[in-house]
Formats: sequence, C-alpha cells, structure tokens
Amino acid sequence: PWTITLGIWALIIVFAQSVGDLIYPIKNQFYYGISLWLPIFCLVSWVTYTLLKPSGKRVDRKKFEIKYSNLVFNIFLAISILCTPLCVKKVMDIIMMFGTEDLMYNMRVLAIKGETGLGILAYCFTINKALLILAFWRYPNIKKWQLALVIILFAMNAFVDMDKGSIFFIAITAIFVLYQRGKISIRGIALWGIALVLIFFAFTIMRTETGDDGKGALDDLTILEFIGIYVLTTPVAFSYMQPNIGAPYGSYTLTTVYLILNKLGGNFPIIEQIQEFVWVPLPTNLYTIMQPFFLDFGYPGIAFFAVLYGVVCGWAYRSYRNGSSIGCVMYTYLLYYLVLQFSQEGLIMLP
Repeated sequence: PWTITLGIWALIIVFAQSVGDLIYPIKNQFYYGISLWLPIFCLVSWVTYTLLKPSGKRVDRKKFEIKYSNLVFNIFLAISILCTPLCVKKVMDIIMMFGTEDLMYNMRVLAIKGETGLGILAYCFTINKALLILAFWRYPNIKKWQLALVIILFAMNAFVDMDKGSIFFIAITAIFVLYQRGKISIRGIALWGIALVLIFFAFTIMRTETGDDGKGALDDLTILEFIGIYVLTTPVAFSYMQPNIGAPYGSYTLTTVYLILNKLGGNFPIIEQIQEFVWVPLPTNLYTIMQPFFLDFGYPGIAFFAVLYGVVCGWAYRSYRNGSSIGCVMYTYLLYYLVLQFSQEGLIMLP
C-alpha cells in the first residue's frame, strides 16, 4: 500500500507540472494536505504491516487459493441471479418513461439522484463485488460458467449505475490477480491501462446529454483533456476548497451515520454523493481522498484519517501476505480505493 500510494502521487504531481496551461497551478493547500497524508499513511501502513507477525510459512502467490464455503458462495450467487435482473428492470421501467433518447445519460442522472427506488435490492452491487473478487481468486478452480455469470451480473449492476468506476473495479481486480498469479507482466499492466483510458473516454462521451444540435456535450473532448479532468484536476480542485463551516458535525465523513439516524427518525441533512462541479479551468467534481477529512476537520482530519487508513491497509496487506482468505479479499477490495485515491474518498464518504 505504501509503494502504490507513493507511486501514484509521484506520477500525478510530475504529470501536473508538465501539462502547461491545461490546468490552473496547484496551490499550497494541496501540498500542505499531501505532506500530511503521504508520510503518515505510508509510515503507519508499513509499521502496522511490520509489527503484525508473519505466519512463518511461505505462500506461493501463483498457486494461492482462497478458501470459502461453496454452499455460501452458491447461496449468494443465487440471490444475485434473482435480484440483479430485478434491479435492471426497475431502473429501465423508470428510464423508459423518458424515452430512449439520452438513455445512458438519464440512467446516470437517476443513479446520482438516488431515485432508482431499488430499496434493499441496491445491496446486490455489494454482493456482486464480493462474488467477483472470490471468483477471480478461485479461478481456475471454479467452473467457467460460474465465473462468466458473476462477471455478467456485475456488469449488469454497472450498467444500471452508468459508473466508470465499476469497469475499473473489474479491471483492477483482474489485473491484480493475474499479476499475483504470474500471468501478466508490468508491460501487460501498462497496455491494460492504455486500453482502460480509451474505454473510459468512449464511455464518458456516450453517457453525456445530447444538445439541440444533435451533438453530445463532450463530443469535442480530447484524450489529454479527458485525462486532465479525471486525474490532474483533482489536486487543483482540492486547492480551492474551504472547510465546511456551519454544517452538521462530520457531514462528509459521517454520512452513513446520519443516514442511519434519519432512518430512525432523525432529520439530518445528507451530503450528495456527487459534488458540484468547479472549473480549473477544466470541469471536475472530484477532490482527492483528502476532501471529506479536510472539509470536516481541516488538516488534523487529514492526519487522523491517514492513520486510520494506514492501520487498515497495513493489516489487510499483512493478512494477505500471510495467506489469509479474508485478508486477501479485503486487500483486493481496498486496492481499488488505493489506486483511485487521487480521485475521491470511497470507503467512508460514499454509503
């Protein structure tokens, strides 16, 4: 986790300094924040990993196999088979009321506003994430039709949400497992990365709203601008944020707590998952992993949650290295958020 974190932020900062006037200069606020996040997270995750005892046995990553109950796996697979198509049907029933024009755009808006009316069916996405990780790690000791079915069910959920992150979750999980199995090299990872950028670029163009002239709002977007929007603008956007003065305590970091309290009869304002856009000068509504911690608690919040993240990631990595099935699943899941920490916080802020 410390190597991934250092590598990602080093690449982004170097890239940001080399694109000229494509984005506004990064202000000191970001550098102050990252100077807290990086050393604290990396040190705490490494110390946690080091202090936890190794298992004492050599774990062959190429032959490593997650141990789990086939009965439980099949039960949750059956639940997903029943519920995931219902999720798609409910969303499509609502979308078709608006017609087929801008279909993908309308689906994304619906998902953002949380007006899909899925209720408990929304938990299918969480189930499908767990099934996907287990299936990838168990392969080839899992039936091919089961693996294919799990991928299809996950893709159906991703289609409902119209979220590029779902595609990336599949990709990063597959790449990590293949790399640990010795089936893919660093060169292969680089090629996968290029392919993902192109897929995300096309996906972004497809899900934008069509204007009166018949063109999408982002039809003139270039690849460099696309990378700038989703990668380089986030440190700049963070630079222009102001602490969340006057809002309920911990509005961003305690979103899930407030949602539960509201279900019990409370009346707390809830921060929307999708934030307002700012122009830097490219548009972005992503503010790095440090956003909720800084908005709620300032620089001390960044330091505190760097410790918390460091402990969790250090424990998960040690458990994974020790051959623990739970640790392997947890670290594979956390890896997605580690790789995307330049984008936004996803474990605490998003319920």
